Amino acid sequence: MSEILAGPALRHTDIYGAHIWIVLDHSANNIDVEVYDQNNNRIGHVSPQSQEPVKLGESLYFYLLKAVAHEDAFRFNTKYYYDINIDGKRLESFGLTNSDKPITYPNEPLPSFFIPALHKNTMHAACRKPHASAGDKNVFDKIRSADDIIGDNIAELDKRPSRILLTGDQIYADDVSIPMLVLVEELAVKLTGIKEELPPPASGQNRVIPADIKLGARKTIINKDIGFTTGEGEQHLISFGEYIVMYLLVWGGLTKHIEYKNYDAVKHQFAKTNFFTKRRYKRNLKIIQTFLDNSWQFRRVMANTPSYMIFDDHDVTDDWNLRENIADLLKENPLSRRVVSNALAAFWACQAWGNDPQRFAGIKEQLALWYGQKIPGADKTLEQTLLDQYWGYTVATTPALIVLDTRTQRYLKGNEFALMNDQAMDWLKRETTLLGQAYAGKSIILVSATPVFGFTPIEMVQIKIFKMHPVGMDVEPWIANKRSLEQLKKNLSLMPSVEHILICSGDVHYAFHRLEKDTQTVSGRTINYWQLTSTSTCNIPLGKKGRKIFSSLDSIVVWFQRNCLKAAKWALFNLFGIAILNHWLADKLRRYIDPRIEDKAFHRKKTRYLVPKEEQNQKKADFISADTNIGLIQVDNDGPTISTLHLGNEENAYIWTYDLRDPQEHI
Repeated sequence: MSEILAGPALRHTDIYGAHIWIVLDHSANNIDVEVYDQNNNRIGHVSPQSQEPVKLGESLYFYLLKAVAHEDAFRFNTKYYYDINIDGKRLESFGLTNSDKPITYPNEPLPSFFIPALHKNTMHAACRKPHASAGDKNVFDKIRSADDIIGDNIAELDKRPSRILLTGDQIYADDVSIPMLVLVEELAVKLTGIKEELPPPASGQNRVIPADIKLGARKTIINKDIGFTTGEGEQHLISFGEYIVMYLLVWGGLTKHIEYKNYDAVKHQFAKTNFFTKRRYKRNLKIIQTFLDNSWQFRRVMANTPSYMIFDDHDVTDDWNLRENIADLLKENPLSRRVVSNALAAFWACQAWGNDPQRFAGIKEQLALWYGQKIPGADKTLEQTLLDQYWGYTVATTPALIVLDTRTQRYLKGNEFALMNDQAMDWLKRETTLLGQAYAGKSIILVSATPVFGFTPIEMVQIKIFKMHPVGMDVEPWIANKRSLEQLKKNLSLMPSVEHILICSGDVHYAFHRLEKDTQTVSGRTINYWQLTSTSTCNIPLGKKGRKIFSSLDSIVVWFQRNCLKAAKWALFNLFGIAILNHWLADKLRRYIDPRIEDKAFHRKKTRYLVPKEEQNQKKADFISADTNIGLIQVDNDGPTISTLHLGNEENAYIWTYDLRDPQEHI
């Protein structure tokens, strides 16, 4: 009898079908989706073409079930319930609707969905790290607030979020606590049925078996010499099974398989220990227990709300394809190539397949040949397919959704950098041209993991210091390549009806809103770019002190533009701790802070941050926050109306509300 390992999760959904992602430990003999209206009449079933699973391990069977209406299509703006029948057992029999951690909301018999003609309410979130903590206490996981928002509006379809966008770092593959790795490693071997062996990093060396590496020793193998630059790589995920298990755990699955191990049970597995090892292990064990114990709420969110998502670097490794030399090593070194391919294969199974089932379906046979059957030689073909794939996609809804892959097809030449190369831009041009032929909406939603219009002071520092000292500087703003940014605007302008482009981004670990009015790309036409940045869902917050630092940085920009060289050097040294600021940088700094030269894109007058209603009457208004948060966007047929950021922890939760019909700018 099959067991549900993870899911169900609603993925791409329209009137012609609701796709439901679910992972079983065995192949089902019979599997069906039963769709009901609010009068308990069955009105839908599973499409037979979607009943076949993709086997990716001895006990890993991935399904993307397509529920379709008995008659032509589902109706817009109508609430439907669904159940899944697996060999005669339904969701209730699996304990998913009648437990103390159900996937249903109070007074709801089953999970539900609806398909709006207009997506009035869209949630977005990014950056969710399991062991994020402040001292010995968990950072509050704001995905739990998303669960509350859905539950509070479960019956009010005009207010209920109709989809959630996950804009990057759904997992942290390069930053894993030791108790989490112990759990992940054990389950990876159990579910895949093998101890995966990877190619050696160099000829003459042994093949790499992740399950046999001592705890805390992975960085001796996964390091900068082969393209992995993370500073937290001692527990870096390596095997396909490890990447898969991490997704299943943080999405609220594998609940019957979780067995935590105390320090005494694993101390012999450490490469080395010190006075703090035991205390640190016990602390992190408590942190991940609390995180995973509450992840059932994310499972409920995904069971009741269609999700669309894209990776950022941590889904694979920190600073993935950051620079040319890193990208080359990750593609050319045999071990690096396999680790990245494992990450992308897990991304396909847990993210990409459900984003656009038709576009990404062709890869599943290759995945099954290698991970399911271990056919000799299938790994090489699969690696090339995964590494060559562009993972962006579009969804023809209202507002239309355009999701960019800003990681795999970059322009990297020495210190020159662009998030999308010509091939990626050609893809975007084709998609927007095609969408624009039939699209009449005034708004679209663009997902870019990195903000298109960022927080200017930090971007200024990143770019200028990167030019002076490229080694070790994490710099990925769009403005780093103005030609690429202009090409992005040009391609997006190919949708003639569009007046508003709402950009959902994560990555940077702080939240803000910004408005850019583009009157130059198309003569006589204004396109409003709304940069709506929400991050992190669960990561270490800076709190009020962090908000004050950001406000201070904004003031420093004004100092820069008055040629206050002394103040600039002092601020940079004290706020960023950059030891390289010495006398030989003086000339570069003068060019950096002089508003008459070089980069007018950074001019203070061009930066239009928005101030939330709650801050507008304050003596010194905050307009940027480093507290954990999620975002919620509201639109009507004329464009965006309200955007909210839900911020803070359980004790100090607060909301920032932005009226996008009458935006208030930070002066």
